[in-house]
Amino acid sequence: MCHDSERGLYFVTFTSDKIIVSSFDDPVIPEIVWCWADTVPELAAIL
Repeated sequence: MCHDSERGLYFVTFTSDKIIVSSFDDPVIPEIVWCWADTVPELAAIL
């Protein structure tokens, strides 16, 4: 479970070949997660 003080709670699941963002209310949450994941070399490879 993740928390953004301005956007609420959401879930991020990591597998070997994908990242799943779920249970979010603000449609910008997935974009925030993808941008963050791009900065982590191990995760950028699976996006």
